Amino acid sequence: MSYSVKDEQGRLTMSFYDNFYVSGGYEIEIETQKVDYIPTDTITIVANAKNYQPDDTCELLILAPFSPANGLVIFDCDGQVSQPIQFQTETGKNSTTVEFKISKDWIPNFTVHAELTGSIPRETEVINSPHRPAIATGSVTLEVSRDIYKLNVLINTKETNKTYTPSSIIHIDVDVTQH
Repeated sequence: MSYSVKDEQGRLTMSFYDNFYVSGGYEIEIETQKVDYIPTDTITIVANAKNYQPDDTCELLILAPFSPANGLVIFDCDGQVSQPIQFQTETGKNSTTVEFKISKDWIPNFTVHAELTGSIPRETEVINSPHRPAIATGSVTLEVSRDIYKLNVLINTKETNKTYTPSSIIHIDVDVTQH
């Protein structure tokens, strides 16, 4: 059910409600009722590790609810979307793998979104009717190590056995190197 409302200033607002049911009707009406949406299935994404280092190769196992299908993997790190990767699942196979390099720009984590499109047989047989469209989506968040940003800090005083008091002058050497 969808509806629209205008406020006092003439602005139009539209909304919809999916879970509105009316009981009754005739059997023929129910049988010929047209579905105006495509149900969305779920893709399961399994990564070959839980944590990654920059420049590691990540391998994702994508479990598809239907085949054959065309898919797209998109990487999202805090709203920055990188170049998508296209993939396919072959007829009769319910999975495929996608490999890619981990970018240091994805520290500390990023989300992998996968989308799949194809077709599957209709639930109710219609003579000479093609398969219905099928869509599936899924996502997984992967961690990327921050170790490349760790620093070693070494602080040395010139006089090693001297005791210092508040407000005394001290000379120190600070050596900062990458971890």
